[in-house]
Amino acid sequence: MRLLDGRIRLCFLVAAGLAMLIAESGCWIGNKTMRGGHRSTSGSFPFLNSASELSHAHYDFYTWREGLVFLKIDDLSKPGESRADFYDAVGSASNKDGTRYEWRLHSSDGITAMVRIDDKDYDIAEGTLFVIKAQRDKVEVHQLSRDPSALARPRPFDHAAIIDFLKNDPDVRKILDVRDEGK
Repeated sequence: MRLLDGRIRLCFLVAAGLAMLIAESGCWIGNKTMRGGHRSTSGSFPFLNSASELSHAHYDFYTWREGLVFLKIDDLSKPGESRADFYDAVGSASNKDGTRYEWRLHSSDGITAMVRIDDKDYDIAEGTLFVIKAQRDKVEVHQLSRDPSALARPRPFDHAAIIDFLKNDPDVRKILDVRDEGK
C-alpha cells in the first residue's frame, strides 16, 4: 500500500510540474510579440485612354497590420511576378514594347518603408501611392501623398473601392489619361 501511495504522489507531482510548465510556456507564447504579415490584392484598371488601345492599368495594394500601406498603379499591360514575405514585397511589370521596371518594398517594422523602383529609392513617408507611366523604353514614377488606409479595412478587399479611389484622384487621372466610364 505504501508503494502505491508513493507512486500516486509521484504521479501527482509529475502532473503538477508538467501543468506548470505548460502554463508557463503558454503565457510566454501568448505575450510574445509576433512578426507582422501583410495582406495584398491586385487587379486591372480598365479606364485608360490609350493611343494604341493595347495597354491597360494594373494595380497592386499591400497593407500590414502595423499600419503600413502601399498602392501602386501602372499602365504597363503585363504585370510580372510579385511576391511578399512579412515586411518585404517585390515585383515587376512590362509591356509589349519592351518597357519594363522592377520594384521592391522593404520595411523593418511594418510602419515605415523604403521602395526601390528600378534604381531609385523612395521613402514611403513621402507618399504611399505610386503611379508609374511607360515612356518609350523607361518608366516615369510619380509618388503621391495619399492615404489609402481606409481601403485596407474591408475583408476581403473591395476592388470597386480601390478602383474608385484611383479613378477619382485628379493626379492619377492626369498622369494615366483616365477616361470617364462609357466613353
